[in-house]
Amino acid sequence: MKTKTILFLCVLLVVAPVALFGWYRWDSSQNRGYEFGYYGVLNKVKNALATIPDIATTREAAVNRDIGLEEFSLEVTMKNGQSVILGFLESDPIRNFSGEQLTQSLETKIQKQLSLPNVQK
Repeated sequence: MKTKTILFLCVLLVVAPVALFGWYRWDSSQNRGYEFGYYGVLNKVKNALATIPDIATTREAAVNRDIGLEEFSLEVTMKNGQSVILGFLESDPIRNFSGEQLTQSLETKIQKQLSLPNVQK
């Protein structure tokens, strides 16, 4: 019994790190659209933007990849042709929101960006 326990622990100590590293490499290698994992916050924000009428996410303007997804920005185009770039820092509280709170916060952020003088038209 003691030998089986030691063998199990040794296998666990080898398999677990290899499995975790493999998951991380697979998950961070490309954006698969999931709202969890490496690109989860980015996809959650993109999906929330898609629910706002008359707004389209044009492109990912910047994505700072590191051990975790840090800062990212998205270019958003309104129905009237105006476009703005929305930046999301690693410490941005919007990243922790979901549902209606996320959508309302994004709408507010878009309106703030539209009111700035350097908005792309």
